[in-house]
Amino acid sequence: MMDPSQQGTSAHEIFEHFMEEVREKHKLIKSLIKHHFKKIGFKMIETTSEEEFIDKLLEVNEFAGLRDYLKRYFHRYFLMKIRSKKESKQASAKKSSKKERKVIFKIFEQLQTKGELKNKYSIENQMDFIERSMKGSGFNVTP
Repeated sequence: MMDPSQQGTSAHEIFEHFMEEVREKHKLIKSLIKHHFKKIGFKMIETTSEEEFIDKLLEVNEFAGLRDYLKRYFHRYFLMKIRSKKESKQASAKKSSKKERKVIFKIFEQLQTKGELKNKYSIENQMDFIERSMKGSGFNVTP
């Protein structure tokens, strides 16, 4: 590895050295952190502070010996993973909601086509009514 304090070292070389260290530590320590959290029964959530995160990991020698900026890096890394999973779940729920709406619409359409739906209201009015009803109940049914 190149010594960043060495004369003639460019900013790019210093940055590459920094990134190499982060990648190396990431590979080594990420699984140790996950294993330790499982062992102590700790589940990190979006509101877990940096202090709490670091305190929970002081027993892990490899983590305790890290530079402060790497400890902060791991805290942010795990927060990003949590947020990413949350966003993925929200997108999946929204997609499911759209599918359910299409199924409901198709059922009403089939009932109306077969003449089994004998009501003066059109499908569109019925769907508007369903959407208004579900919005009031907290469900998000907008396409």
